[in-house]
This record gives sequence, structure tokens and C-alpha cells, in this order.
Amino acid sequence: MHYSCAVDGRRRDATCCPCRFLKTDPLQAIFDFIDLQNRESDIQVGSYTLVLQYPRREFSEGQPGSLADNGISSKQEALLLILK
Repeated sequence: MHYSCAVDGRRRDATCCPCRFLKTDPLQAIFDFIDLQNRESDIQVGSYTLVLQYPRREFSEGQPGSLADNGISSKQEALLLILK
């Protein structure tokens, strides 16, 4: 199986929560994953955007399309969580 994006989320306590997504998965799957991993933190659902640095692209929760449709197609991507 070819995965589009490997996400290695790191919590404030330095523990990791890795996940992989298919390029055909909806972009919302990454937001759902982050929301699930942060359910006990002060990061609230809908309080952030995800940003790719180069070329700079911003993604919001509820944005339509798959990862590939939104230009997330490398094996690994560095998505930054930016609080609104």
C-alpha cells in the first residue's frame, strides 16, 4: 500500500502518536486524528489551522477534498499546527 503522508504527532510531554494516511483519505482525517490525540489538552476542535511551509499552504477544518486533492502527496509532510 502506498501511503501519502506519515504523521508523527508529538505531544507536549514528548510522547509520540504516529499515524499514516492514504493519499485518497479526506483532509478531514488529519484534523480528526489531531482532535482525538488532543482531547485532554487545551487545544480545542476548530481552534487551529494546519500549514505546510513550502510551498506555503493553509488548511482549515472542514476543507473538502482528499490529501492528494489538497497537494499533500509526499511520503512525509511537515504540517504545523497554528492556533487561530
